[in-house]
Amino acid sequence: MSKSIFIFIFIFFLFPVLFPTPSLSEKSIPEDENIEVCQSCHGQEMLADDPLVPNISGQHFFYIYTQLKDYKSNRRAHEIMTLMASGLEKDIMKKISTYYSEKKWTGFRAKNTYDISLAESTISAGQCSQCHGDWTGASGVPRLAGQKESYLKETMNAFKTSTRLNSASKNSLFKTISDEAINALSGYLADQ
Repeated sequence: MSKSIFIFIFIFFLFPVLFPTPSLSEKSIPEDENIEVCQSCHGQEMLADDPLVPNISGQHFFYIYTQLKDYKSNRRAHEIMTLMASGLEKDIMKKISTYYSEKKWTGFRAKNTYDISLAESTISAGQCSQCHGDWTGASGVPRLAGQKESYLKETMNAFKTSTRLNSASKNSLFKTISDEAINALSGYLADQ
C-alpha cells in the first residue's frame, strides 16, 4: 500500500475512531479572553465588592444574550457594558451567555430591613408574578430571587426614571411605584 493511500485511510477512517470529537453537549466552553474580561466584574470577588454589579452566574441564557444585544444596540445603556458589548459578535455573545447560564446560581440576601407587606401589596398591584412567576426566571425573563438588593433597586429606579429603556412596560409600571415600595421590593426579591 502506498504511503499516500495509508495517510488517506488514516485521516478519513481511523483518525475519527482513534480520536473521537466530543459531542456538542460534551464540549466545555474555554475560558477565552472575552470571558476573562467579563469575570473581572462578574466574578465572585467583584460581586462582593461592587453593589451595582449583578450576579449573572446561573441567569438564563436568553436573558443574558438579549441584554448583551441591547447593550450593543444602545437599547440599554451603561457606561462600561455598552462599550464592552459594542465589539461583540453574535457567536461571542452566545458563548458568554452559555458560559454564565451553565454556572451555579449563588443567591444574595437583603442587607437592609424592608416592609414585607408593602412589597407584597406592590407585587400584587403591579401583577409582577404574572411574568416573573416564582422569581427564578425563565428564558427571556430574568431571575430575580436572590439577586443583589442594591442592583435590583438600581434597576427599578432606572426603569422609573427612564434611564433604562429596553422594556417599555417596566418604564410605565415603575413610574407609578414609590421609592419606599422600590426599597421594599428590592429587599423582598433578594430574600426569595
